[in-house]
Amino acid sequence: NLYAPDGGYLVDTVYFPNRAIEFLGASIGGTIFQARTVNTVVFQKVASAGVSDGSVIGNFSIKAHASGSTTGAIKCTGFRNSIFDRIEGLSNGTAGFASLYDIAAHPYLCYSNTWSNATLNGQDGWTKVFNFNNNSQGAAYNCNVGLILTPWIVDNTADLTLAIDAVRSAKIQVLGG
Repeated sequence: NLYAPDGGYLVDTVYFPNRAIEFLGASIGGTIFQARTVNTVVFQKVASAGVSDGSVIGNFSIKAHASGSTTGAIKCTGFRNSIFDRIEGLSNGTAGFASLYDIAAHPYLCYSNTWSNATLNGQDGWTKVFNFNNNSQGAAYNCNVGLILTPWIVDNTADLTLAIDAVRSAKIQVLGG
């Protein structure tokens, strides 16, 4: 298990192992992970076969590089039965990420996850909050059986074209928010 105290952290991609892990910050708005370079995925599973099954990740904010990003902040492929809880997206001036969560299952499966209390409030430069689009990789790469609980997506700029792009997913429920 890993714990990050309040503070600002400039990061390159942080890779999670192919096993359950608990990775928690001290608080939303207090623990802030900022992309060191443009177009950097901040968090993702290690790029190898296998899954991170039963992880708990959250209680922090993610901030884009000053030039923004065409990637998602958190790549959820390869996570199963995991919880992403209390994660807030922050802009860097007018720059944001393409999405807070990139949830397409390509190249590894992504299923039975819960995204709870995702927050994007009054931010600029973000395109989506939840991106399930697998870029036409086929049904085998759809994210399946997920739960979005109480998303807080309000007062964002016109850059936010779609809060939840679930066009290529199956059995995704949204409750509250």
